[in-house]
Amino acid sequence: MVDIKHLVENLDRYERELEIRFMEKGLAKKLASVYQHKNQLKIQVDAIRGQKISLTERFYS
Repeated sequence: MVDIKHLVENLDRYERELEIRFMEKGLAKKLASVYQHKNQLKIQVDAIRGQKISLTERFYS
């Protein structure tokens, strides 16, 4: 005879595992997006610093 309670517990556990995996994948995608945005901001900051240095050199030359 099949133990219904045992099957339900296993299904509940499996469902929770799937939810956790889905959340982990979503968080991983968000984290990758954040890192990509961070890298883009670093590039912009470096460009602005370069412009600032260039203007400072022109001013004091």
